[in-house]
Formats: sequence, C-alpha cells, structure tokens
Amino acid sequence: MVTQITISIVVLIGAGLFIRSLRQAVNTDPGFKTENMVTMMMNPSLLGYDPAGSRQFFRELQQRLESQPGIRAAALVNEMPLMVQHVPRGPIVKEGEADPPPNQGVNVDCSTVTPKYFDAMQMPLVRGRDFTDRDDAAASRVVIVNQEFARRFYGGEEQAMGKRFRFAQDATQNELMEIIGVAKDGRYNTLYEARQLHLFLPVHQHAHTAMTLIISAKSEAALPAVVEHARREIAHLDSRLPTYGVMLAEDNLSLAYLGPRVAAGMATTFGVLALALATLGL
Repeated sequence: MVTQITISIVVLIGAGLFIRSLRQAVNTDPGFKTENMVTMMMNPSLLGYDPAGSRQFFRELQQRLESQPGIRAAALVNEMPLMVQHVPRGPIVKEGEADPPPNQGVNVDCSTVTPKYFDAMQMPLVRGRDFTDRDDAAASRVVIVNQEFARRFYGGEEQAMGKRFRFAQDATQNELMEIIGVAKDGRYNTLYEARQLHLFLPVHQHAHTAMTLIISAKSEAALPAVVEHARREIAHLDSRLPTYGVMLAEDNLSLAYLGPRVAAGMATTFGVLALALATLGL
C-alpha cells in the first residue's frame, strides 16, 4: 500500500513538471503577436483557380481589407507558425558553390507570404525591406531570411544582405535568390525548439493556393466586425469560396499549447485518482 502511495506521489510530481513546462511554453515569445489577430483559411484552387488567378485573388482581397475600418494590416501565409510542421526546401547552395552530393547539405523550412506579412504578424525585420507587389514572377528572385540563417551561412545579419543563394537539385526553383531582408528569430514548429533556420518566400514568385488570411485589428473590440468585413469581401470577390478555421487572438496559439495542457491535465487527474484510491485502501 505504501508503494501505491509512493507511485501516486511520483505521478503528481510528474504532473507538476508538466505544469511547469506548460507555464514555460505560455511565457515563451513565439516571435509574433496574436493580440487582436484574426486568421482564416481558404483555398481558391478548390474552385479551379490556377496559381496566377489565386495570386490575383489574394492581391485584391488584401487591398480591399486594408481599406476597411478597424483593420491595421492584412496579409496571407501558406502555413501559420506553430500550427503545422513546415516542409523543408533545399539543400541551400550559396552563389558560386556547386550542388552538394545527394542526401547531403542543409535543408531549410520555408513560409510563402504576401507583402505586409511581417507587419500583420508584428514580426520585426531587423534588416532590409519587406516584399512588395513588384516582387512578382517577372522580377528578380528575392528572399527574406531569419537571423539564424544569416548567422549560419554568412556570419551575421549585415553580411547576409544582398547575398544570393539557390535551392539545389530543384529544376523548377533553382534560380538565385537575393536576400533583401532579415527577420527576427522566432518559433516556427514548436515553442520548445532551439534556434531554427527559416526562409520567407514571396507568394508572387512561388505559387501557393491554400493560404491563411491574417488580419491585425486595431483593437479587441473591432474583432467581430473585422471577421464580418473579411467574409463580406471574400464573398464579394467570389461567393463560392468557403472560409474555414477562423481563429481569434490567443486561439492562434491553441495547438502549440495543446500537448502540454493535455499532458498536465492527464497526469494530474491520474495522480490524484491513484493517491485517493491508495489512501482509501490504506
């Protein structure tokens, strides 16, 4: 019976560790701000839009939303940080270097974004500029890297500016891309990860049709109206296009916190239950 109580106490201690881990996750800076944020997902390709048509749809939607009252900034991204595991691209080949042998080299996670993504996410650029609508398919290829990428490949943020690299072993995307900006490091896949390499690619040069709309509202009170504005503008452009996965403010971190919360809750419940049963038996 003493052994059962000891096991119960051990389980409760484990629950305490899970709770501490959850507290650590909640206090971790993800590298972006969710206050007054609205996100919703859409995929124009489901209605037969080709990449060019999707890009034009996103551009018009972004312009219409920015003119609405209560909206501070609007942008789109293929995958929100901390929501899914990003798909790596590469290997990375710096200008003047040869491709590495197969299955060697460094692959890097990438996000495909529209102009003003960093403004909407309140994710600072520490060097350089944001993408613009001029960074389209007819323009020279450009890319924004994070601080860790700049340090790892070029020794620092300032040294990375203006440098060019490409993705190896990719016949469709092997053009050299010039670094036009450096974004502050953040968390991209989990809140517990160490510093990770990450790239940001302009959607007008890298086709992507399934996107998440990000709207930064001017205030919390404006959030309901902002959601309605967004739905109305999407319907105005194409009433057939559904939106799904609407999230407000801290909901955008819900998946990042889900694992620690479930683990802490289960460990606490089982620990208390085991201790109660052992005590009754004693």
